[in-house]
Amino acid sequence: MALNDLTGQNIQDTYQKVVQTDGVKLADGTGSLLPISFEGNDVIIPGALKAQSYIVSESIINVSSGSTVLGDSTDDSHTFNGNITASGNISSSGIITATQGFGTIDGGTY
Repeated sequence: MALNDLTGQNIQDTYQKVVQTDGVKLADGTGSLLPISFEGNDVIIPGALKAQSYIVSESIINVSSGSTVLGDSTDDSHTFNGNITASGNISSSGIITATQGFGTIDGGTY
């Protein structure tokens, strides 16, 4: 896609959907500031980010609200298809239900 050459153009009248930046702040074609800014490689959005698709290409290292903890509330449930593997202990303060058996628990087969 080729970008339009805006040299000598009246952006306000011709290109209302153009955005401009000074490297930190973002403004529309009329010069009105938009609620988005840049800080190094970070994009700062003070409101919600709404997207049809959200793809994380690296690990999430910080969540300032909400939770990434599985099962941290009584209405929090998760369904897994396939295998779940743990290299350490698995414990439960409630009932563990299995729809198929023949596993080993504490040395016994069930």
